Amino acid sequence: MAFGPDRFAWVDYAKGICIVLVVMMHSTLGVEQATGESSCMGALLAFAKPFRVPDFFLISGLFLAQVIDRPWRAYLDTRVVHFAYFYAHWVTIQFAFKAPQIAADRGLAGVA
Repeated sequence: MAFGPDRFAWVDYAKGICIVLVVMMHSTLGVEQATGESSCMGALLAFAKPFRVPDFFLISGLFLAQVIDRPWRAYLDTRVVHFAYFYAHWVTIQFAFKAPQIAADRGLAGVA
């Protein structure tokens, strides 16, 4: 099954599963740390730990030859600048939520 002439459904499904596992890990570990209790998700996350990120990069690298042959300007625009933009937004949002707690714990010098 293909989504288009150059896309395969199993690749998108596999990458999606890896992404869901990483999101589950971050949300579950954060909740477990905040509550001080473990959950049933811990066993699933422990099972998936050795392969969730390596599989994602392996699957993403399957079609590297098609992507790397593009002009550098298009590659930088679609891959590097695109993700750097969202990373900058995410870091800003995360800092806005975490800075008050860091300031309360360590003072303004700790925030810097």
